[in-house]
Amino acid sequence: MNRVPTIILKLAVVFIGLVILAICIFFLPAFANGVSRLMPELAYLKYPFLACMYAASISFLFSLYETFKFLSYIEKDNAFSELSLKSLNKIKISNIIVSIILYLTGMPVIFLIADLDDAPGLIFFGLIFASVPLIIATSVVVLHKLFKKLKPF
Repeated sequence: MNRVPTIILKLAVVFIGLVILAICIFFLPAFANGVSRLMPELAYLKYPFLACMYAASISFLFSLYETFKFLSYIEKDNAFSELSLKSLNKIKISNIIVSIILYLTGMPVIFLIADLDDAPGLIFFGLIFASVPLIIATSVVVLHKLFKKLKPF
């Protein structure tokens, strides 16, 4: 009964990873093609945009992998070990990288599309989407400090 919460969290991590993979396979190429058709003068940015989005996705998937490992450490009663602290640090760095990539590459594209469609609310949703990894990284920093302080050895 003690393992049920971590199993549910592991399932959620796997589900999120599958959703991100589906977005990378189906949505991102279609989105890049649509943007290049809407704005042919920016079509040359299609492949650099895709490369940056795939880099952000890979970093986020690595973060999910480290989260899965961290949950395994918790299941094995090794939550306060050095391995778990290293996993938390890797999760923090990965999420910061994702957020930086999304702010530097995703937000300009969203701004151009919002300007083209006259939809300023789209910029707000883009900011929320780009800020989520930064919020996760901040939460992980707090958790890392807490675990470091409560470390039994």
